[in-house]
Amino acid sequence: LEDVDVVVVVHRHDTLIDTCQQEIRARVARDDDTRKENELREEMEELLNSDRCDRYRLQRLCEANDNKIPPSCRRRAWAVLLGVEGLLHARDGLLDADLATTAENLINQRVVTADVDRTRQTIDLFRTSVVKDSAVRILTFYCKRKERIYRQGMNEILAPFLLLAAQEEGTGSSASNPSTGSSEPDGNAGQTRRGLRDESGTFNMFYAFLTRQLPNMFRDGFHSLQYLLRCLGLLLQFHDPELAKFLEQHDIGQPALYATSWILTAFSHDLPMPTLLALWDTYILEESPLLHLFVSLAWL
Repeated sequence: LEDVDVVVVVHRHDTLIDTCQQEIRARVARDDDTRKENELREEMEELLNSDRCDRYRLQRLCEANDNKIPPSCRRRAWAVLLGVEGLLHARDGLLDADLATTAENLINQRVVTADVDRTRQTIDLFRTSVVKDSAVRILTFYCKRKERIYRQGMNEILAPFLLLAAQEEGTGSSASNPSTGSSEPDGNAGQTRRGLRDESGTFNMFYAFLTRQLPNMFRDGFHSLQYLLRCLGLLLQFHDPELAKFLEQHDIGQPALYATSWILTAFSHDLPMPTLLALWDTYILEESPLLHLFVSLAWL
């Protein structure tokens, strides 16, 4: 019995040592990750705060760190990578005035408002009038400038840019105060206009992303969407014919049945916001609208 007790004690002692070692290794790994994240953030902030941020250096820095962009740097980094960094917080008054005075009278304006009202409602920030008012104005102005009918899905693509702008302005910490943000007279309605302070910068980032990553996606007829869905189906048949056959046997072989929102909104309708932002870091860094097809294929 004494020998058995000794074995039990030794076993428990070894188990305790193993547990402690694992915890120490995990803590060291976390500390190392935190140190690397802090170093990356400091280096990127220094680059972004320089008189003229070098886009090539920013790309190389991100790529050297697994395409990671620190949250505090994300909005400015995206603006540089999208080529609109000079349009953030640009108070020349021209675009701001156009946005502020845009009449909300699209043929389907009610759809715009309804879509904005149900966009990302699990996030407090998107329930504030500051963000909702800006979203309606930006979507309305975009459709008028591009001479297009508003299409559902545009609201989902705009959402990340609204979030980044609101966080930068501190709107997210004032969700209970709908007056946070800009407050300017509305010449059309004779009322106070509420919204994000950098509404024009947010519009420019949204416009640049749609132009580069989803070109022609929202044209009448959705021909680009149909083409990309067809391409996804062909890629699946080539890379995973067994899965393609399985889906066909269960009457869901057409990508339009399961991948429409993936392609239409670049996953902005389908992914949690933190995951989406990390994915879009890579999209914006890679600069290829076709990358989205292969991400969709990998997700399958």
